[in-house]
Amino acid sequence: MHAMHCCFSLGATLVPFLADPFLADKTSSNTFNISQATGTNMTNETTPNLANFTIGECNVTYVFDTEGCIGNLTPNISQEKYTGKVQFAFLIVAVIGFLIAFLLLVQVLHFRIGLKPYRHGDLTSEGSIHKAHKSNPVFRWAIVFLSGLLIFLYVGQEASYGGLLSTFVVDGRGWEKHLGSLITSLFWGSILVGRLCGIPLAHYLNPTKILVLNCIMMCIGIVTICTAISIGPFVLYMGTAIYGLGMSTFFATTLTWTNRHIDVDGTSASVFLFGGAAGSVVVNPVIGHLFKTYEPMWMMYFFCIMAFLQLLVFVIMESFVLVHNKRKQKDGDITATTEKGQTPEMENLMNVNTSCHERDVGTIK
Repeated sequence: MHAMHCCFSLGATLVPFLADPFLADKTSSNTFNISQATGTNMTNETTPNLANFTIGECNVTYVFDTEGCIGNLTPNISQEKYTGKVQFAFLIVAVIGFLIAFLLLVQVLHFRIGLKPYRHGDLTSEGSIHKAHKSNPVFRWAIVFLSGLLIFLYVGQEASYGGLLSTFVVDGRGWEKHLGSLITSLFWGSILVGRLCGIPLAHYLNPTKILVLNCIMMCIGIVTICTAISIGPFVLYMGTAIYGLGMSTFFATTLTWTNRHIDVDGTSASVFLFGGAAGSVVVNPVIGHLFKTYEPMWMMYFFCIMAFLQLLVFVIMESFVLVHNKRKQKDGDITATTEKGQTPEMENLMNVNTSCHERDVGTIK
């Protein structure tokens, strides 16, 4: 799962570099200097208070007030020149997506008419739908709800931070647009590196330890940005890299952790996917409102709140599992005592006494 999720990060890392050549320059603006005007046609015969002339390659119309002074600027700017050609970036991504969908269709048709189709009954692993263990319904749905909430917080941060980071540094911090693409690629690249490292790491650490490490790194990264961003741009680069590394293996490890405690079936997976989709839809408008209403730094403050909420939800989940396991173990001991009329310790003692008695009888004979 870590390897498949890593492919998502690889695409997200490369896309900003793909779109960067098609973006408009930050220097394009609707404000011009009258000294830049060249060409003729400085008057308008039909409307005397208008002046049409050329600035560079753009046709500009000035509107004069009653005293002959320049009042409003209404530029007639070429859309292609000043908005870039970003549609070509979307076109390239669409072609790649179409090719992938076509290959998937070929694979499906191969399974349908091929020699060795896929069979669900062949699944015998611990994480399959044939797992024998059945959880308590209350415990099961509590874990499903908390896992869905955890994925909601995670996806909300990943999608919103990756999508709005360039806007934050360009509009909020005054960076150039190519630097916005660069730091966005740094964020997705750190997630890519973290998921690559997560493949061997999953063999040595259990999911609980990995999730704790993820949450702590996310909190450290976003707190660094919120508290020390005024020091210099390198703080934002460093905090973004740590924040991305913390996110890297969170989703796959959350599913692994959940599957260790309950049977993850289609219903549970639907809750998880709904939580992720809701996170990507809900968080973006909230951050956009904070960005415009207050100040751009509120974007980082909101991510900081979400990171600590994510840590809190996981602590609640882990505590809930520990309490449930202790109660289950206690109920098991009581059941054993009720069925046999004695505790397991008493049963062991009786076995020892029986063995001693048989040995003594053998000695007398």
